[in-house]
Amino acid sequence: MRRVGVIIVVLLANTAAIGGGLRAPSCEALVAFAMGARVDPIEVSFGKSPETMTIDEFDQALDIVSVCLDEVESRPPDVQGLLIRERKRPQFVALTQLTEDLQLYRNQRRERERRAAAASAAR
Repeated sequence: MRRVGVIIVVLLANTAAIGGGLRAPSCEALVAFAMGARVDPIEVSFGKSPETMTIDEFDQALDIVSVCLDEVESRPPDVQGLLIRERKRPQFVALTQLTEDLQLYRNQRRERERRAAAASAAR
């Protein structure tokens, strides 16, 4: 638990140093956005659309989601009577899907930047 606290402090410090960086929602909000956002959960969660995010911002978002994944994993086992949104497994699946989406968008951004660099070098 101490490790998660240190990671959160580091993430907040990095976000504050960047100035206009990403919005860092709470883990509960992130899970809710990932499980039920009617629009793109990345834009709702972090305040920027994937098309305008940089590779560094994708890395920050992935760090935020990984902290939440750690928090969900460290919770005690589920008990009877919990709603689906309150159970560990659906939360873990939603955050894992969000992680995969962020990685996909980051890889697409890298590929676009690589192509743009190659095109400008060819001129």
